[in-house]
Amino acid sequence: MGCGPSTDLASLEAAANAADYDDDYDSDDEDRCDYANARNATVDEGEEIQDDDPNLTFSTLKTKTTPPWAGSIQAPDPEPENNPAAPEQKLELEWVYGFRNDDSFDNIAITDSGDVVYPSAAVVVKYTKASHSQSFNQTHTDDVLCLAQCKNNKNLVASGQNSTLTIVNGTRRSADPLATVWDTATGDIKTFASSNKKATRCVGLDHDGKYLACVGYDQACTVNIWDIESQALLATDSADHLPHKIFGLVWGGSDQFVTFGVAHLKTWTFSEGELKPSTVSTDTSFYSADNFNGGYAVGTKKGEVWFVNGKEETRARLTDHSKSVFAIKAYEGGLVTGGKDKKINVYDNELKLLHTFETSSYPRSIALSGNRLVAGLREGLMIEIADFTVAGSAQTEIVNSHWDGELWALDVDPNDPSKFVTAGEDNTVFIWDKNEHKHIKRTVFSDEKRMRRKRERASTTSSHGPNHCARGISISGDSKQIAIGSNDGKIHSFDYSNLTKTGTADLNKHSRVKVIKGKDNWIQTIQYSPDGQLLAVGTHGMVIVIVDPADFSVKEVLNKGHNSAITSIDWSKDGLHLQSNDMAYELLFHDIDTKDPTQSAFNPHSAQLKDVEWNSQTCKMGWGVRGIWETGMDGSDINNCDRSPNGELIASADDWGRVNLYNYPVGEENEKSSFLGHSSHVVDAKFTKDSQHVISVGGNDKTILQWKIV
Repeated sequence: MGCGPSTDLASLEAAANAADYDDDYDSDDEDRCDYANARNATVDEGEEIQDDDPNLTFSTLKTKTTPPWAGSIQAPDPEPENNPAAPEQKLELEWVYGFRNDDSFDNIAITDSGDVVYPSAAVVVKYTKASHSQSFNQTHTDDVLCLAQCKNNKNLVASGQNSTLTIVNGTRRSADPLATVWDTATGDIKTFASSNKKATRCVGLDHDGKYLACVGYDQACTVNIWDIESQALLATDSADHLPHKIFGLVWGGSDQFVTFGVAHLKTWTFSEGELKPSTVSTDTSFYSADNFNGGYAVGTKKGEVWFVNGKEETRARLTDHSKSVFAIKAYEGGLVTGGKDKKINVYDNELKLLHTFETSSYPRSIALSGNRLVAGLREGLMIEIADFTVAGSAQTEIVNSHWDGELWALDVDPNDPSKFVTAGEDNTVFIWDKNEHKHIKRTVFSDEKRMRRKRERASTTSSHGPNHCARGISISGDSKQIAIGSNDGKIHSFDYSNLTKTGTADLNKHSRVKVIKGKDNWIQTIQYSPDGQLLAVGTHGMVIVIVDPADFSVKEVLNKGHNSAITSIDWSKDGLHLQSNDMAYELLFHDIDTKDPTQSAFNPHSAQLKDVEWNSQTCKMGWGVRGIWETGMDGSDINNCDRSPNGELIASADDWGRVNLYNYPVGEENEKSSFLGHSSHVVDAKFTKDSQHVISVGGNDKTILQWKIV
């Protein structure tokens, strides 16, 4: 979901070539990422967006015609009663696991009461450490790209988002992005409905909380100044000529501010409704800034800190960082900087280096409150240092999350409703406790040497190799084993109690398509049989492999029927049948011989299985879920679904960032309730064992949302 970067490829390529990149892919280099994203842009991300058309038509989707799976759908006898009304139950957001750490800077704030505020997916989270609780600004409808805090009123936090794509009468349309100003003490939220075109890349609040400044993703990098109280647009100007160049904006009072980005450093004056820019430098890229000694301290790609007052530098540069300076914050006694060299440096007012904190990954954001420091690190961590003025002060984790590529793999504990597991394309596996709202175990998915990622593939945005990326996961019925499928065509077993790896099987030789060096054979779906004696694995090699979970030996390969990658599998309650979907949007069936799996076979007679009771309903194509497809959708717009254990509800996950709730079974005319919070395609949504919660994961937003059913 969401409007992606403009595809002005010639300009972007020129900017990328001029930026002096390393040969290896660096997912953290802001302008190269934007260029790569633009090259791989899909209709969902937006193409050639016109600045003057707020209701741009992206494409007309297919109308409801006979889908490929229709011939396999057979009504059971007797046919269950269908309730077409929207469910009485609703989903209430209870917890957000994650924060945006991959493409934003300076996006953490600490309020006057000590709460930590940060974005994740389409939500701005306020976390209260003392009570381990969260509250939310849920006004946004897409990726929250930026965040800023008022200097004199720490409770006032501004945020800006990406443009939003919606389906209107079967057509994809774009809406201009929102910006908000949230008073975290009172809960009051002011919304600026068309803060910019395409996206609001950065926001800033003047020191008195009177003005909101927003910089857009449009071709002109438009700067808009808003009166917060009246929500009136006061002034507008162009900051530059190339989208995605501006990374941040910092006010120096109520009449001046600085913007910075790729080959861009400008100071601005704002007086009597007029904006006047003055270019300071175009020599390098600038990633961070803060007020310091009446001017600005600015961090550069070269690892330097510049000091700017008005139109020029005013003093010698700091050169203690060896790589880009992504975070800068001033405090009463001096300056704190964070660099890509994984260092946080603390200086006094005379710019003497007092001490350095080494971090596990580099900080992209730093927030200060008194002597307290909170830093958002690239590898999914948010850490706290209780007193950063004291050398060697301990670092404690306050947020832990997935951080690279996409997040696909999710399963819930079949016995304990408080536990669920996730595995991502960041080489990480988590076991989470939904009652405690935290992870209880975390491990590296693979300690093998990382395979080189194919840069041209659009299937993943991860900087990790295929052998370090996970797509499918399942917990055994006795909650003793976890099976995980990776992007290199292998499956791995883990002991659920301690997350130690217990086995690996390479399924690439069973593929119906040519697999080169373990690439392009993602394993997206894995399901244990109800008795736990067999494991069904669906591969992108267009086969279903039946595996013995005890030793991970292959018992049978079901290689007839499917002609595309397998996306979902369900077992029957008696373990004698499988239903499965693929990327050609077919619903197919297999008979399983549990005593001799080699006798298992494709069953082309769907009518024979119309009365089978299915142990789960994760297949998004089938009789009980035929109504989850809206007019205007194609087969890729819904990514997964799940039936509640009590059999009352269906949750579906779609490409529009929505988790949808239906009464089960879902007939052709069933109404739904939709719930927003994700900012990307929601790849999975699952009910917990007690049918009291839904857990959902967003692909590109890498965020886990925990919903309470109310």
